[in-house]
Amino acid sequence: MIPLTAIKPADGSTLGFDVQVNNADSTGKRISVAAWCDDSGSSFQNTSKFGNIVLTDTRTINKVSAIVK
Repeated sequence: MIPLTAIKPADGSTLGFDVQVNNADSTGKRISVAAWCDDSGSSFQNTSKFGNIVLTDTRTINKVSAIVK
Protein backbone atom coordinates (compact mmCIF):
# COMPACT_ATOMS: atom_id res chain seq x y z
CA MET A 1 0.00 0.00 0.00
CA ILE A 2 1.24 3.50 -0.80
CA PRO A 3 0.04 5.98 1.83
CA LEU A 4 -0.99 9.38 0.57
CA THR A 5 0.49 11.40 3.45
CA ALA A 6 2.99 13.72 1.73
CA ILE A 7 0.25 15.92 0.25
CA LYS A 8 -3.22 17.05 1.17
CA PRO A 9 -5.44 15.69 -1.63
CA ALA A 10 -7.68 18.32 -3.20
CA ASP A 11 -9.77 18.37 -6.34
CA GLY A 12 -7.69 19.80 -9.18
CA SER A 13 -4.30 19.00 -7.58
CA THR A 14 -1.71 17.99 -10.17
CA LEU A 15 0.82 15.29 -9.23
CA GLY A 16 3.87 14.00 -11.07
CA PHE A 17 3.32 10.32 -11.80
CA ASP A 18 4.80 7.42 -13.72
CA VAL A 19 4.25 3.68 -13.85
CA GLN A 20 6.74 1.13 -15.10
CA VAL A 21 6.42 -2.65 -15.31
CA ASN A 22 9.55 -4.73 -15.85
CA ASN A 23 9.52 -8.28 -17.16
CA ALA A 24 12.45 -10.56 -16.36
CA ASP A 25 13.47 -14.05 -17.36
CA SER A 26 14.18 -16.84 -14.85
CA THR A 27 17.70 -15.48 -14.21
CA GLY A 28 16.41 -12.03 -13.29
CA LYS A 29 17.60 -10.39 -16.51
CA ARG A 30 15.18 -7.72 -17.74
CA ILE A 31 13.72 -8.74 -21.08
CA SER A 32 11.02 -6.11 -21.57
CA VAL A 33 9.62 -2.92 -20.07
CA ALA A 34 6.26 -1.17 -20.32
CA ALA A 35 6.12 2.44 -19.14
CA TRP A 36 3.31 4.97 -19.03
CA CYS A 37 5.25 8.18 -19.53
CA ASP A 38 9.02 7.82 -19.16
CA ASP A 39 10.54 6.17 -22.23
CA SER A 40 14.09 6.43 -20.81
CA GLY A 41 13.45 4.08 -17.88
CA SER A 42 15.27 6.43 -15.52
CA SER A 43 12.46 8.33 -13.83
CA PHE A 44 13.49 6.78 -10.51
CA GLN A 45 16.63 8.96 -10.83
CA ASN A 46 15.12 11.98 -12.62
CA THR A 47 11.51 12.85 -11.96
CA SER A 48 11.40 15.39 -14.80
CA LYS A 49 10.30 12.45 -16.97
CA PHE A 50 7.12 11.99 -14.91
CA GLY A 51 3.76 12.63 -16.52
CA ASN A 52 0.96 14.41 -14.67
CA ILE A 53 -2.24 13.19 -13.11
CA VAL A 54 -4.98 15.47 -11.84
CA LEU A 55 -6.96 14.46 -8.77
CA THR A 56 -10.73 14.58 -9.07
CA ASP A 57 -13.43 13.68 -6.58
CA THR A 58 -11.01 13.49 -3.66
CA ARG A 59 -13.91 12.77 -1.30
CA THR A 60 -13.19 9.07 -1.99
CA ILE A 61 -9.37 9.25 -1.72
CA ASN A 62 -9.29 7.73 1.78
CA LYS A 63 -11.15 4.67 0.51
CA VAL A 64 -8.74 3.97 -2.34
CA SER A 65 -5.30 2.43 -1.93
CA ALA A 66 -2.63 1.43 -4.41
CA ILE A 67 -1.33 -2.09 -3.87
CA VAL A 68 2.34 -2.70 -4.63
CA LYS A 69 3.86 -6.16 -4.59
